[in-house]
Amino acid sequence: MNVAIIGGKLQGLEACYLARKAGWNTILIDKQRNIPAYYLCDSFLQFDIHRWKDLVHDLWDIDIIIPALENWSTLNVIQEMSDQRGIPYLFDHRAYSLSSSKRRSYDLLADIGIPIPKKWPECGFPLIIKPDGQSGSKGVQIHTEHSPELSIALQGHNPIAEQYISGPLYSLEVIGVPDAYETIQGTDLVMDQVFDCKRVIAPSILDKRIIATFEDQAKAIAQAVHLHGVMDVEAIVHDGQLITIEIDARLPSQTPTAVYWSCDCNILEHAVYALLRGHAPIRNATHEKYVIYEHIVIEDRYLSFCGEHCIAQSTELALIDDFMGADEAITNVHLDPANWVATLIFVGTSRDELYKKRSRFYTQVVEAFALDAFKEEDVYC
Repeated sequence: MNVAIIGGKLQGLEACYLARKAGWNTILIDKQRNIPAYYLCDSFLQFDIHRWKDLVHDLWDIDIIIPALENWSTLNVIQEMSDQRGIPYLFDHRAYSLSSSKRRSYDLLADIGIPIPKKWPECGFPLIIKPDGQSGSKGVQIHTEHSPELSIALQGHNPIAEQYISGPLYSLEVIGVPDAYETIQGTDLVMDQVFDCKRVIAPSILDKRIIATFEDQAKAIAQAVHLHGVMDVEAIVHDGQLITIEIDARLPSQTPTAVYWSCDCNILEHAVYALLRGHAPIRNATHEKYVIYEHIVIEDRYLSFCGEHCIAQSTELALIDDFMGADEAITNVHLDPANWVATLIFVGTSRDELYKKRSRFYTQVVEAFALDAFKEEDVYC
Protein backbone atom coordinates (compact mmCIF):
# COMPACT_ATOMS: atom_id res chain seq x y z
CA MET A 1 0.00 0.00 0.00
CA ASN A 2 1.23 3.50 -0.87
CA VAL A 3 0.50 5.98 1.89
CA ALA A 4 0.84 9.78 1.82
CA ILE A 5 1.49 11.12 5.33
CA ILE A 6 1.04 14.87 5.54
CA GLY A 7 2.90 16.47 8.44
CA GLY A 8 6.18 15.26 9.87
CA LYS A 9 6.08 16.23 13.53
CA LEU A 10 4.92 13.97 16.37
CA GLN A 11 1.81 12.56 14.70
CA GLY A 12 3.79 12.15 11.48
CA LEU A 13 6.52 10.31 13.36
CA GLU A 14 3.90 7.94 14.79
CA ALA A 15 2.25 7.45 11.40
CA CYS A 16 5.56 6.76 9.61
CA TYR A 17 6.59 4.31 12.34
CA LEU A 18 3.33 2.34 12.27
CA ALA A 19 3.13 2.39 8.46
CA ARG A 20 6.65 0.99 8.39
CA LYS A 21 5.61 -1.81 10.76
CA ALA A 22 2.65 -2.55 8.48
CA GLY A 23 5.00 -2.91 5.53
CA TRP A 24 3.54 0.06 3.65
CA ASN A 25 5.41 2.44 1.38
CA THR A 26 5.31 5.95 2.83
CA ILE A 27 5.58 9.34 1.17
CA LEU A 28 5.99 12.06 3.79
CA ILE A 29 4.91 15.56 2.76
CA ASP A 30 5.90 18.64 4.74
CA LYS A 31 6.92 22.18 3.88
CA GLN A 32 9.98 21.79 6.12
CA ARG A 33 12.79 19.27 5.95
CA ASN A 34 14.06 19.53 9.52
CA ILE A 35 11.27 17.49 11.08
CA PRO A 36 11.29 14.48 13.43
CA ALA A 37 9.77 12.00 10.95
CA TYR A 38 12.11 12.76 8.04
CA TYR A 39 14.29 9.63 8.35
CA LEU A 40 11.42 7.23 9.09
CA CYS A 41 9.68 7.60 5.72
CA ASP A 42 10.48 5.88 2.41
CA SER A 43 10.42 9.12 0.42
CA PHE A 44 9.99 12.78 1.20
CA LEU A 45 8.38 15.69 -0.63
CA GLN A 46 9.19 19.16 0.68
CA PHE A 47 6.06 20.97 -0.27
CA ASP A 48 3.36 23.30 1.02
CA ILE A 49 0.23 21.17 0.74
CA HIS A 50 -1.84 24.31 0.10
CA ARG A 51 -0.34 24.15 -3.41
CA TRP A 52 -1.31 20.50 -3.81
CA LYS A 53 -2.43 20.87 -7.45
CA ASP A 54 1.25 21.26 -8.38
CA LEU A 55 1.77 17.82 -6.80
CA VAL A 56 -0.76 15.85 -8.84
CA HIS A 57 1.88 13.93 -10.80
CA ASP A 58 3.41 12.70 -7.51
CA LEU A 59 0.09 11.48 -6.09
CA TRP A 60 -1.28 9.33 -8.88
CA ASP A 61 -0.61 5.99 -7.16
CA ILE A 62 -1.44 6.95 -3.56
CA ASP A 63 -3.89 4.53 -1.90
CA ILE A 64 -4.71 6.61 1.18
CA ILE A 65 -3.90 10.00 2.71
CA ILE A 66 -3.08 10.20 6.41
CA PRO A 67 -3.12 13.74 7.85
CA ALA A 68 -0.70 14.07 10.78
CA LEU A 69 -1.41 17.61 11.92
CA GLU A 70 -4.12 19.72 13.57
CA ASN A 71 -4.19 22.94 11.53
CA TRP A 72 -7.75 23.51 10.31
CA SER A 73 -6.89 25.41 7.13
CA THR A 74 -4.48 22.67 6.10
CA LEU A 75 -6.97 19.93 6.98
CA ASN A 76 -9.56 21.61 4.77
CA VAL A 77 -7.09 21.70 1.89
CA ILE A 78 -6.31 18.01 2.37
CA GLN A 79 -10.02 17.19 2.30
CA GLU A 80 -10.36 19.13 -0.95
CA MET A 81 -7.44 17.17 -2.40
CA SER A 82 -8.98 13.90 -1.23
CA ASP A 83 -12.36 14.75 -2.77
CA GLN A 84 -10.99 15.93 -6.11
CA ARG A 85 -8.47 13.11 -6.54
CA GLY A 86 -10.74 10.40 -5.16
CA ILE A 87 -8.13 9.28 -2.63
CA PRO A 88 -9.44 7.98 0.73
CA TYR A 89 -8.60 10.22 3.64
CA LEU A 90 -8.08 8.95 7.23
CA PHE A 91 -9.62 11.84 9.10
CA ASP A 92 -13.10 12.57 10.45
CA HIS A 93 -13.70 16.34 10.26
CA ARG A 94 -16.96 16.29 12.17
CA ALA A 95 -15.70 14.15 15.05
CA TYR A 96 -12.43 16.06 15.26
CA SER A 97 -14.21 19.41 15.27
CA LEU A 98 -16.19 18.29 18.30
CA SER A 99 -13.32 16.63 20.14
CA SER A 100 -10.94 19.55 19.57
CA SER A 101 -13.16 21.72 21.78
CA LYS A 102 -12.97 20.63 25.41
CA ARG A 103 -16.17 22.51 26.19
CA ARG A 104 -18.17 20.84 23.43
CA SER A 105 -16.60 17.49 24.35
CA TYR A 106 -17.64 17.83 27.97
CA ASP A 107 -21.17 18.82 26.99
CA LEU A 108 -21.46 15.69 24.85
CA LEU A 109 -19.98 13.46 27.56
CA ALA A 110 -22.38 14.84 30.15
CA ASP A 111 -25.32 14.30 27.78
CA ILE A 112 -24.53 10.59 27.41
CA GLY A 113 -23.78 10.05 31.10
CA ILE A 114 -19.98 9.80 31.00
CA PRO A 115 -18.45 11.19 34.25
CA ILE A 116 -16.36 14.36 33.75
CA PRO A 117 -14.50 16.66 36.18
CA LYS A 118 -16.58 19.08 38.26
CA LYS A 119 -16.64 22.65 36.97
CA TRP A 120 -15.41 25.79 38.71
CA PRO A 121 -16.44 27.21 41.13
CA GLU A 122 -18.39 24.16 42.39
CA CYS A 123 -15.23 22.03 42.32
CA GLY A 124 -13.18 24.24 44.67
CA PHE A 125 -9.40 23.85 44.87
CA PRO A 126 -7.12 22.50 43.48
CA LEU A 127 -8.22 23.86 40.13
CA ILE A 128 -6.91 23.20 36.63
CA ILE A 129 -7.29 25.76 33.84
CA LYS A 130 -6.68 24.92 30.20
CA PRO A 131 -7.53 26.40 26.81
CA ASP A 132 -10.70 25.15 25.16
CA GLY A 133 -9.14 24.40 21.78
CA GLN A 134 -5.64 23.11 22.58
CA SER A 135 -4.66 19.46 22.87
CA GLY A 136 -2.23 17.97 25.34
CA SER A 137 -0.38 20.16 27.83
CA LYS A 138 -0.47 23.52 26.04
CA GLY A 139 -1.51 26.37 28.31
CA VAL A 140 -2.34 24.17 31.33
CA GLN A 141 -2.21 25.81 34.78
CA ILE A 142 -2.82 24.50 38.29
CA HIS A 143 -4.12 26.81 41.04
CA THR A 144 -4.46 25.91 44.71
CA GLU A 145 -5.86 29.21 46.04
CA HIS A 146 -7.33 32.54 45.05
CA SER A 147 -4.68 34.83 43.56
CA PRO A 148 -4.25 37.62 40.99
CA GLU A 149 -2.82 35.02 38.60
CA LEU A 150 -5.99 32.95 38.93
CA SER A 151 -8.17 35.97 38.18
CA ILE A 152 -6.15 36.71 35.05
CA ALA A 153 -6.33 33.07 33.93
CA LEU A 154 -10.11 32.93 34.39
CA GLN A 155 -10.49 36.06 32.27
CA GLY A 156 -8.48 34.55 29.42
CA HIS A 157 -9.87 33.51 26.05
CA ASN A 158 -12.70 31.11 26.86
CA PRO A 159 -10.72 28.91 29.31
CA ILE A 160 -11.88 25.62 30.78
CA ALA A 161 -11.75 25.67 34.60
CA GLU A 162 -12.40 22.42 36.42
CA GLN A 163 -11.51 20.15 39.29
CA TYR A 164 -7.87 19.05 39.29
CA ILE A 165 -7.57 15.34 40.02
CA SER A 166 -4.04 14.09 40.66
CA GLY A 167 -2.82 10.63 39.79
CA PRO A 168 -1.93 8.55 36.74
CA LEU A 169 -3.81 8.95 33.49
CA TYR A 170 -5.14 6.11 31.40
CA SER A 171 -5.60 6.01 27.63
CA LEU A 172 -7.66 3.86 25.30
CA GLU A 173 -8.08 3.96 21.52
CA VAL A 174 -11.35 3.14 19.80
CA ILE A 175 -11.53 2.38 16.06
CA GLY A 176 -14.31 1.90 13.56
CA VAL A 177 -17.48 3.36 12.07
CA PRO A 178 -20.96 3.85 13.57
CA ASP A 179 -22.40 0.65 15.06
CA ALA A 180 -19.07 -1.18 14.54
CA TYR A 181 -16.42 -0.09 17.03
CA GLU A 182 -13.52 -1.94 18.59
CA THR A 183 -11.24 -0.88 21.42
CA ILE A 184 -7.65 -2.08 21.46
CA GLN A 185 -5.71 -1.92 24.74
CA GLY A 186 -5.63 0.38 27.74
CA THR A 187 -2.33 2.06 28.61
CA ASP A 188 -1.01 4.09 31.55
CA LEU A 189 0.40 7.58 30.97
CA VAL A 190 3.04 9.30 33.11
CA MET A 191 3.37 13.08 32.80
CA ASP A 192 6.28 15.45 33.29
CA GLN A 193 6.14 18.70 35.27
CA VAL A 194 4.40 20.58 32.45
CA PHE A 195 1.77 17.84 31.93
CA ASP A 196 3.42 16.46 28.79
CA CYS A 197 3.46 12.66 28.50
CA LYS A 198 6.94 11.28 29.12
CA ARG A 199 6.14 7.60 29.53
CA VAL A 200 3.55 5.07 28.34
CA ILE A 201 3.18 1.72 30.10
CA ALA A 202 1.31 -1.16 28.49
CA PRO A 203 -0.84 -3.00 29.29
CA SER A 204 -2.60 -0.85 31.87
CA ILE A 205 -2.45 -1.79 35.52
CA LEU A 206 -6.13 -0.95 35.87
CA ASP A 207 -8.42 -3.61 37.27
CA LYS A 208 -10.11 -5.65 34.52
CA ARG A 209 -13.55 -4.48 35.62
CA ILE A 210 -12.52 -0.83 35.24
CA ILE A 211 -10.94 -1.61 31.86
CA ALA A 212 -14.24 -3.17 30.75
CA THR A 213 -16.09 -0.02 31.82
CA PHE A 214 -13.49 2.11 30.02
CA GLU A 215 -14.03 0.09 26.83
CA ASP A 216 -17.82 0.44 27.03
CA GLN A 217 -17.56 4.18 27.62
CA ALA A 218 -15.08 4.67 24.76
CA LYS A 219 -17.43 2.88 22.34
CA ALA A 220 -20.37 4.95 23.59
CA ILE A 221 -18.39 8.16 23.01
CA ALA A 222 -17.39 7.03 19.52
CA GLN A 223 -21.03 6.29 18.71
CA ALA A 224 -22.12 9.68 20.06
CA VAL A 225 -19.68 11.55 17.79
CA HIS A 226 -20.42 9.20 14.84
CA LEU A 227 -16.71 8.45 14.56
CA HIS A 228 -15.27 7.24 11.27
CA GLY A 229 -11.66 6.29 12.01
CA VAL A 230 -9.72 6.41 15.28
CA MET A 231 -10.18 8.26 18.56
CA ASP A 232 -8.18 8.44 21.77
CA VAL A 233 -9.93 8.67 25.15
CA GLU A 234 -8.06 9.73 28.30
CA ALA A 235 -9.38 9.21 31.80
CA ILE A 236 -8.35 9.24 35.43
CA VAL A 237 -9.70 7.21 38.35
CA HIS A 238 -11.17 9.22 41.24
CA ASP A 239 -12.92 7.61 44.19
CA GLY A 240 -13.11 4.37 42.26
CA GLN A 241 -14.78 5.97 39.24
CA LEU A 242 -13.41 6.67 35.77
CA ILE A 243 -13.46 10.39 34.98
CA THR A 244 -12.96 11.20 31.28
CA ILE A 245 -10.79 14.29 30.85
CA GLU A 246 -10.12 14.40 27.10
CA ILE A 247 -11.09 12.88 23.77
CA ASP A 248 -9.21 13.34 20.48
CA ALA A 249 -10.65 12.08 17.20
CA ARG A 250 -7.37 11.77 15.33
CA LEU A 251 -4.35 9.48 15.23
CA PRO A 252 -2.66 9.88 18.62
CA SER A 253 1.07 9.78 19.25
CA GLN A 254 2.99 7.53 21.67
CA THR A 255 0.26 5.11 22.82
CA PRO A 256 -0.14 3.32 19.45
CA THR A 257 3.52 2.27 19.44
CA ALA A 258 3.30 0.95 23.00
CA VAL A 259 0.14 -0.96 22.07
CA TYR A 260 1.81 -2.35 18.95
CA TRP A 261 4.65 -3.84 20.98
CA SER A 262 2.40 -5.10 23.77
CA CYS A 263 -0.36 -6.89 21.85
CA ASP A 264 0.87 -6.89 18.24
CA CYS A 265 -1.98 -4.65 17.13
CA ASN A 266 -1.19 -1.85 14.70
CA ILE A 267 -3.72 0.90 15.42
CA LEU A 268 -3.00 2.74 12.18
CA GLU A 269 -3.45 -0.43 10.13
CA HIS A 270 -6.74 -1.18 11.91
CA ALA A 271 -8.01 2.38 11.39
CA VAL A 272 -7.25 2.26 7.68
CA TYR A 273 -8.93 -1.15 7.44
CA ALA A 274 -12.03 0.26 9.14
CA LEU A 275 -12.13 3.26 6.81
CA LEU A 276 -11.69 1.29 3.58
CA ARG A 277 -13.95 -1.66 4.47
CA GLY A 278 -16.59 0.05 6.56
CA HIS A 279 -15.99 -1.85 9.80
CA ALA A 280 -13.25 -2.41 12.34
CA PRO A 281 -11.40 -5.72 12.26
CA ILE A 282 -11.95 -8.03 15.19
CA ARG A 283 -8.93 -7.95 17.44
CA ASN A 284 -7.26 -11.35 17.61
CA ALA A 285 -6.52 -12.44 21.15
CA THR A 286 -2.77 -12.53 21.66
CA HIS A 287 -0.54 -12.85 24.67
CA GLU A 288 0.22 -9.39 25.97
CA LYS A 289 3.81 -8.39 26.55
CA TYR A 290 4.83 -5.70 29.00
CA VAL A 291 6.09 -2.45 27.52
CA ILE A 292 7.61 0.84 28.61
CA TYR A 293 7.83 3.61 26.03
CA GLU A 294 9.62 6.73 27.26
CA HIS A 295 11.70 9.76 26.28
CA ILE A 296 15.09 10.83 27.57
CA VAL A 297 17.43 13.77 27.02
CA ILE A 298 21.22 13.62 27.47
CA GLU A 299 22.68 17.07 27.97
CA ASP A 300 25.87 18.23 29.69
CA ARG A 301 26.56 14.78 31.17
CA TYR A 302 23.10 14.60 32.66
CA LEU A 303 20.23 12.24 31.82
CA SER A 304 16.65 13.37 32.34
CA PHE A 305 13.21 12.10 31.43
CA CYS A 306 11.04 14.48 29.45
CA GLY A 307 7.69 14.80 27.73
CA GLU A 308 7.36 14.26 24.01
CA HIS A 309 8.07 17.94 23.32
CA CYS A 310 11.79 17.09 23.49
CA ILE A 311 11.28 14.76 20.51
CA ALA A 312 9.09 17.26 18.66
CA GLN A 313 11.97 19.75 18.78
CA SER A 314 14.57 17.26 17.50
CA THR A 315 15.73 16.35 14.01
CA GLU A 316 17.67 13.59 12.22
CA LEU A 317 16.05 10.90 14.32
CA ALA A 318 16.93 7.35 13.28
CA LEU A 319 15.29 4.06 14.23
CA ILE A 320 17.75 1.66 15.88
CA ASP A 321 17.05 -1.95 16.88
CA ASP A 322 18.54 -3.30 20.13
CA PHE A 323 19.99 0.01 21.27
CA MET A 324 22.21 -0.85 24.25
CA GLY A 325 19.63 -3.35 25.45
CA ALA A 326 16.49 -1.34 24.67
CA ASP A 327 14.39 -3.21 22.11
CA GLU A 328 14.18 -0.12 19.91
CA ALA A 329 15.19 3.52 20.01
CA ILE A 330 14.33 6.53 17.91
CA THR A 331 17.32 8.75 18.52
CA ASN A 332 19.82 11.26 17.19
CA VAL A 333 22.71 10.02 19.32
CA HIS A 334 24.80 9.86 16.15
CA LEU A 335 24.81 13.67 15.90
CA ASP A 336 26.53 14.41 19.20
CA PRO A 337 27.19 11.74 21.88
CA ALA A 338 27.24 14.49 24.50
CA ASN A 339 23.83 15.94 23.62
CA TRP A 340 21.06 13.74 22.25
CA VAL A 341 17.48 12.59 22.72
CA ALA A 342 15.84 9.21 22.43
CA THR A 343 12.46 7.56 22.51
CA LEU A 344 13.07 4.17 24.07
CA ILE A 345 11.02 0.99 23.87
CA PHE A 346 11.50 -1.80 26.41
CA VAL A 347 9.62 -5.09 26.14
CA GLY A 348 9.40 -7.98 28.60
CA THR A 349 7.40 -11.15 29.10
CA SER A 350 6.77 -10.07 32.70
CA ARG A 351 6.86 -6.77 34.56
CA ASP A 352 9.87 -7.97 36.52
CA GLU A 353 11.81 -8.77 33.34
CA LEU A 354 10.74 -5.44 31.84
CA TYR A 355 12.02 -3.31 34.71
CA LYS A 356 15.24 -5.28 34.98
CA LYS A 357 15.91 -4.71 31.26
CA ARG A 358 15.21 -1.01 31.70
CA SER A 359 17.52 -0.78 34.71
CA ARG A 360 20.36 -2.51 32.84
CA PHE A 361 19.97 -0.07 29.98
CA TYR A 362 20.39 2.99 32.18
CA THR A 363 23.39 1.47 33.92
CA GLN A 364 25.00 0.92 30.52
CA VAL A 365 24.16 4.39 29.26
CA VAL A 366 25.63 6.10 32.34
CA GLU A 367 28.87 4.16 31.90
CA ALA A 368 29.12 4.37 28.10
CA PHE A 369 28.57 8.11 27.92
CA ALA A 370 30.37 8.98 31.18
CA LEU A 371 27.27 10.60 32.62
CA ASP A 372 27.03 11.99 36.11
CA ALA A 373 25.12 9.70 38.42
CA PHE A 374 21.37 10.28 38.40
CA LYS A 375 18.62 9.06 40.65
CA GLU A 376 16.21 7.04 38.56
CA GLU A 377 12.68 8.16 39.28
CA ASP A 378 10.25 5.85 40.93
CA VAL A 379 7.66 4.55 38.46
CA TYR A 380 4.62 2.61 39.46
CA CYS A 381 4.60 -1.04 38.45
